[in-house]
Amino acid sequence: GQDLGTLALPASGELRIRLALESSASPAPRDLRLLLFHGPARDFISDAYISPEDTDIVIGPIAAGVYEAALYSRAFHPAPLYAAARVEAGATTSLSFSLRRDLRIAGKIRDAYSLARAPRVQSVLLEGPGGRRMLQPSPVGRIDPWRMTLAGRDYLSGDGFLFSGLREGVYRLTVAADGYSTQTVAAETRYAAVDSPDTVI
Repeated sequence: GQDLGTLALPASGELRIRLALESSASPAPRDLRLLLFHGPARDFISDAYISPEDTDIVIGPIAAGVYEAALYSRAFHPAPLYAAARVEAGATTSLSFSLRRDLRIAGKIRDAYSLARAPRVQSVLLEGPGGRRMLQPSPVGRIDPWRMTLAGRDYLSGDGFLFSGLREGVYRLTVAADGYSTQTVAAETRYAAVDSPDTVI
């Protein structure tokens, strides 16, 4: 037979993906979708729906190199979670995701006596578990709330405001606007609800 010489096989390893669900964030999401990419060009490797019971997923053997995993869940996060790890030849590399509900406080700021008059908001201050956050008008002009929400970002715009990624608990909102007295209201975020309640001022 023909002598093919020495064949060089690509070095391979395994990737272990662990899912951790915060105990208070129940019920578990049923819409988890895991995407896997490889290398600096983010070559697509796989796309699969997984169960929250699959807390320890082993993928391999796969070629050594850097991998990025993206985890989607509409119920838990407005934007995907990302994690990256380098797979070494002959080894098992682990990366993990921690799942929790994206608790939010959102609302609109309006004049209590005139629907036609929109207050010029100076700031919205949120105080509660985890500290303080303040929103102020954007210096770059109009904010698109839809894009900001998908990105999991807080925003303040003519369409209202949003604080995301909050802990469970009671918060205090303080709104300051030109020509208006400062208003303070209470809001609560709870894991029991699928969608956290909006707060309208």
